[in-house]
Amino acid sequence: LLLAIEQFERAIEIDPEFASPHVGIADVRLLQSAWSYEDPVKLAAPWRVAIDRAVALDDSLAEAQASYGFGKFIFDFDPYTAFHARRQAIRLEPNDSQVRHWYGVCLYQSGRTDEALVALEESAMLDPKSHIVDFSVGMTYLTGRRYDEAEAVLNATLDDAPDFVPIYQGLVYLHIVQGRTREAVVAAQRQAELREYDAMGLAMLSLAQAADGQSD
Repeated sequence: LLLAIEQFERAIEIDPEFASPHVGIADVRLLQSAWSYEDPVKLAAPWRVAIDRAVALDDSLAEAQASYGFGKFIFDFDPYTAFHARRQAIRLEPNDSQVRHWYGVCLYQSGRTDEALVALEESAMLDPKSHIVDFSVGMTYLTGRRYDEAEAVLNATLDDAPDFVPIYQGLVYLHIVQGRTREAVVAAQRQAELREYDAMGLAMLSLAQAADGQSD
């Protein structure tokens, strides 16, 4: 992700008026907030600088509206603005899978799981091979307490992409709520290995071990 930021910054040096690299930097900050234990307060500030610049350069850019909406949701806890921006992004680019995916994520994290599944199904139709969309579908079922469906989706994705880290994290949460804590530990151990035992990987492993009653 840090390398991605360097590349986006180089693009900005070449053409400071090009909005897309600014969106790219904003998106990286969003991904860091989702997949690391970096302080979200520290990530919010550079996200805001990047996305404000992108929107100022081109507010008709769907990817800019999508990033703005997701950031308002996770950094500012402002679902009204987030959903408005997301719907605007879909109107601007109805065939963008990521736009619909992030809209679905906002919906399921707000507890609106039925609406989320519709958005995620539309995203999957646009990008049938997206494992991160499959993960979000599984998490939506988990959030809606549809555990059998969540497990089916997550395991099917795991069969197709056995080294895809988010799937293991989803299985950790699923197995914990199912009371299958030993399986949660196995999934957590694998995701920790794949993450090379970084802070997030170790935290997930500790969570599973605690649920299983293990002291270390």
